[in-house]
Amino acid sequence: MRVPHEIEEKIVFLRTTYHLGPERIYLFICRYHPEMKASESSVYRALRRHGLNHLPRNAKRRTS
Repeated sequence: MRVPHEIEEKIVFLRTTYHLGPERIYLFICRYHPEMKASESSVYRALRRHGLNHLPRNAKRRTS
């Protein structure tokens, strides 16, 4: 089952703006948008559908 369009837009926004991985995006959505329901695997599948499953090579590693 696909995630709703508004959640998928939020996932893509978080990835392109903050370069977060699927786990951090999932935790962000759980914390700040509890009305939006998406699992970590559905976040990854949404990223893969948009061709964002790999971070750019010049993206810095996040320490926390």
